Formats: sequence, structure tokens, C-alpha cells
Amino acid sequence: LLITLEPFAVGNYKDILNAETLDDISAYPLICFDLAKIKANPTLYPVVGMLIIELSCDIIDKYPKVIKRIYIDEAWSMLDGLLGGFIEYMYRTVRKCEGTISIITQGISEIQNSSIGTVVKDLSSTVFILRHTDSNMIDKNVKFFGLNKHAEDLLKSLRKDAADKWREIFVKRADLINVYRVEVPSKIIPLLTSRAEER
Repeated sequence: LLITLEPFAVGNYKDILNAETLDDISAYPLICFDLAKIKANPTLYPVVGMLIIELSCDIIDKYPKVIKRIYIDEAWSMLDGLLGGFIEYMYRTVRKCEGTISIITQGISEIQNSSIGTVVKDLSSTVFILRHTDSNMIDKNVKFFGLNKHAEDLLKSLRKDAADKWREIFVKRADLINVYRVEVPSKIIPLLTSRAEER
């Protein structure tokens, strides 16, 4: 135990878990974790993963009647292993506790190829699909979600404005399928964009 805890007490990671005061972040209205820099760290990733799991379960237990939303961006990096089991657990239980979980990913293959892909697909009541110009990507979505010919045609019909002022998205809610046009006001774009020049 001493050898295991040494890096967090006096070693390289001594400043990470050694707070001067106990700060209960479960009451915060918004909590974000950025795992990009620690995903490849075999020491930190499991520890932070366990803290995320513990915090999420704590919030569910403490606030059973409060609406909770969990969004997991760049989900490909978390669909297997420690956090994969957590994501599956959340998909199976969070809706019973006034919660929702959403996975955001660049491609359906990342979900398909994960050990929890079937659970994610079967328990996702709403699916948003952005415009794809690659027909293989469209075919993968059609096959994975079991879409009919009409839904496939809608997926292929998605357009975007040449000036990038608006784009269309495909939304499947249970058996209801629609295409929506999304246009973001110019003053809001800097808050949402990941492009440095736009910010």
C-alpha cells in the first residue's frame, strides 16, 4: 500500500490528490473532465477514471430526483476497459435516476468495434448523425442502426451552406426520423467552435 500510494504522497503526483480542504464537487451544476493528456498515462488514467465513476455514482445517489446529464466527448478513448464498464453501467441505470448519457464520437466504427457497442445502440433512444460525404460511412450508419431506405435517403440528402452558416442534421428518436437545419448566430459561434481563427 505504501509503495502504491508513494507517487501521490511525496512523488510526481503529490499535488494532484492532496487538497488542503475537502471540496465536495458533487453539488456543482457543471463538472468537466479532460482526459486527453492523461489517457496514455498508466498511473493517472485509472485513478482519475475511478474518481469519475465514484463521483457519478455519488451524484446519482445524492440527487435521485434532479435531472442529470452526462456527455462523453471523444468517446472512442473510453469505450473499453475501466471507463467502458462505467459507460455501460450508466447506459443501463442512469435513466432510472432522472439522468441521460450521451456519447459524442467522430464515427460509428468506434462504437461498433467496442465491447459495449450493442448496449450503447440498443439503449440510445435518440441518435444525431451529421452530414457525411463518404458513402461507406453512410452505409455503416444505415447498417448499424438498422435504418430503412427512407432513412438512408434522408441521410444522403443532408446539406450544408457553402459559407458554413448552416448545416443539416439527421435525428432519430425511437421510430421518428427527421432532418433539421441548424444555424448558429454569429455571436455564439466563438463559444462553440474548435477553430482557433474563429475564436
